[in-house]
Amino acid sequence: MLCRHEVCDAVSTAEVIRDRSEKLPDAPGCWLWLGAVHNRQGYGFLKVGRRQTYAHRASYEAFIGKIPAGLHVCHRCDVTCCVNPSHLFLGTNQDNVDDKVRKGRQARSIDIVGKNKARGERCAWAKLNSAKVLAVRVSYASGDTLAVIAARYRVSESTISNAVRGKKWAHIPGAIMTRRRVATRTEAT
Repeated sequence: MLCRHEVCDAVSTAEVIRDRSEKLPDAPGCWLWLGAVHNRQGYGFLKVGRRQTYAHRASYEAFIGKIPAGLHVCHRCDVTCCVNPSHLFLGTNQDNVDDKVRKGRQARSIDIVGKNKARGERCAWAKLNSAKVLAVRVSYASGDTLAVIAARYRVSESTISNAVRGKKWAHIPGAIMTRRRVATRTEAT
């Protein structure tokens, strides 16, 4: 039986982790935490004794061992609600940052031209890529409306507008449309 509100002691933590997680086929090998979720990033939490802790940290301690001071429990699978101890590893803060940059999950990282902000398809939430942006600009210049182009690429009109006007994707060379004229932007060297 589960402890009330996921409160448990060190002896039953492993049992609570097993009972409050589920193995799903679309997340291979992950044990997805079904208990309370602490923040927007999706990390689960529970109470161990009188202390509230993240579920993945509790899982590491219950199945693997104590977490040395100053170390993070990181996910190999990058699924924040995963509590499978075989998907967890210890690392310093720098290890954790390096891991997310290497995997492309860092919103502000070093890009190809050395700026400190990810641009274009290097941005984790990009809905277009360079080729699509050029095609969007050509379509707009040919007379297609923002609504028609947005429907074609299954994105919002504001996404298309930003690409067409160069508010986003300004680093892509080619015609940038303004309200009344076409400006040609060359790639910075």
